[in-house]
Amino acid sequence: MESSDPVVRHEWLFKQQWVDESIEDYDAENYDYSAREERIRRDRTAAIAEIWAAGDVAAIDRLLQSAGASHVIGALFPEAITEPDAVARFAEHLIRSAKGEREATYMNALGGLLSRHPDPMGFLGARVHEGWGDKEVLAYWLCLPFRGSTWRALDVHAPHLTAPY
Repeated sequence: MESSDPVVRHEWLFKQQWVDESIEDYDAENYDYSAREERIRRDRTAAIAEIWAAGDVAAIDRLLQSAGASHVIGALFPEAITEPDAVARFAEHLIRSAKGEREATYMNALGGLLSRHPDPMGFLGARVHEGWGDKEVLAYWLCLPFRGSTWRALDVHAPHLTAPY
C-alpha cells in the first residue's frame, strides 16, 4: 500500500547519499552505473517537485528531518523548482532554520543549493541584507562555493565578516 503523503512515499530516496536498490539490479554483467545515477537523479528531482507542490517549504522541511542526504535535496532543488522566488524562499528558510541540533542538516542543504544554482551570489539579492543578522549573513557566505570570487564579493558586501569567514 502506497502512502498518500509524498514525503513518506519518497523519503527512501533521500535517506542516504547512495540509494540502495535490489541486488538483482546489479546482477547484470554489463550494469550501467551512469544510467542508474541518471535515473535516481530524475526520480529525486521529481520527488522534490511533488513534495514541494504538496506543501511548499513545510513539506521539504519535513523531508529534511528524515533525510541523511540533505546536500542532495539542496543540490537538486533549483532543478526541481525553477520559480526564482520559491528557490529564494527555500534558501532563506534554510538560513533562518540553521540552528540547534539540525544546523548541519540545513547548512548542508543550503550548500547543495548554492553549489548548483546558476547565480549563487545574486539570486537572493537584497534579501541577504534586509532583516538578516550577522549570523544569517555569515551562514549564507559560508555555504557559497569556496573560491576567489566569493572572497572578493565578501570583502565588498560584508567586510566585517571576513574574519569569522
